[in-house]
Amino acid sequence: MSGAHDKSTGYPDEQGDKQSFEITYNQYRERIHKYLSLKVNSGSTEDLTQQVFLKAMEKIQTFKGNSSLFTWIFKIAQNIVKNEYWGFYFIALFCRLHLVRDL
Repeated sequence: MSGAHDKSTGYPDEQGDKQSFEITYNQYRERIHKYLSLKVNSGSTEDLTQQVFLKAMEKIQTFKGNSSLFTWIFKIAQNIVKNEYWGFYFIALFCRLHLVRDL
């Protein structure tokens, strides 16, 4: 079972209850970590996993319940991966432009 349709009681409430968010973190951390390990280098995986859950905790009030909580957190992970790739792209582009200018 992928967990995308989980209807568990681990949903954080609107006040951002830390204990229920800890349950959510423990429930989904391994799957999010595994996804990130397939997308980015292993040195970044742990940091990005924590970024995903920090962003989820910051934005939990925007979770409308139209999807499962796992789906919402997974989408945050996908967006963080996109941001990571864009960062690498711009660094590479800047280095290329800088090298061409120095020639």
